[in-house]
Parts: sequence; structure tokens; C-alpha cells
Amino acid sequence: MKTSNSPEGQFAKLVQEFFLDRLIRQRNSSPQTVAAYRDCFRLLFEFARDQWNKPTESLVLTDLDAPMVLAFLDHLEKGVSAGIKHPQYCRF
Repeated sequence: MKTSNSPEGQFAKLVQEFFLDRLIRQRNSSPQTVAAYRDCFRLLFEFARDQWNKPTESLVLTDLDAPMVLAFLDHLEKGVSAGIKHPQYCRF
């Protein structure tokens, strides 16, 4: 199990705080909005896992740099243009 002081633990805490503090407490987002963000993050983390060839729980914030996010967005666009439907398609 990753400690909260490890890079992986700190990243997990940042994501959790985004959902709990920013979306729910500060923005009072609807359950549908929170679910859409959750699904988008899931797709991003799965893409990063495959690109870096490491378990999702081992990802750290620096793994999600600008080139990675741009590659992820290209991946989504190619899937949509090829007729692949992503039920959780997200936009940044």
C-alpha cells in the first residue's frame, strides 16, 4: 500500500481532493458531472498506464505531462472519428 507521503500517495490525494473539495463542496456539482469527470479520469489513467507500462496505482503527477495529455486527446479524437463510441467521452 502506498503511503500518503509517497509520490503515488500524494497524487491519489490530489485526485481525491479534486473530487471531494473542488467538485462537490466548492462547485456543488451534480452527481452526473462528478460521474463524467470520474469517467474521463479513468480513461486518462488507463491510457497513461498503457503508455508508461506501469500499474495505474503507480502513476504520479509527472506521468501526466502535456505531451501525454495531448496524446490522450488525440487518442480520443481518433477513436471518435473512426466511429468508436466512448460512452464516457470527455473534453478538457
